[in-house]
Amino acid sequence: MRQCAEINAIAFPNASGEDWQRFAKRTYSENKDSNPVLAYDPKIAEPLNDADNNTVAPNLWPVFDQICNKPMLLVRGELSDILEPECVQMMRQKNTNLEVPEIPNVGHAPMLSEPAAKSAIEGSLSALTSGIH
Repeated sequence: MRQCAEINAIAFPNASGEDWQRFAKRTYSENKDSNPVLAYDPKIAEPLNDADNNTVAPNLWPVFDQICNKPMLLVRGELSDILEPECVQMMRQKNTNLEVPEIPNVGHAPMLSEPAAKSAIEGSLSALTSGIH
């Protein structure tokens, strides 16, 4: 838990001990010797690296353009160092149905358990399902 807090404190400056406990349980599991191990592939970002091991973001605008006529919810952490406000603005220009709640004092990515995130998700799902009978 302490390691989670040390590594991620910049993204979650207001997290409590209880928050870090939940974070650790989401990102670690126990191996057969009861030692904590990452519950995801630590090499997840390697495909984004070029030959010099620099991270290069893929161009996802063609994908976004194919789906931008649909209602969308983008939950953004106010302190995100990955999803810049300028990118969100471009997304909003392409999709006028894009709802973007910004979670205060949270980096990338919000836990989605923050009250503002939960409220936005519930509202979006309710709006989507209200037409289904």
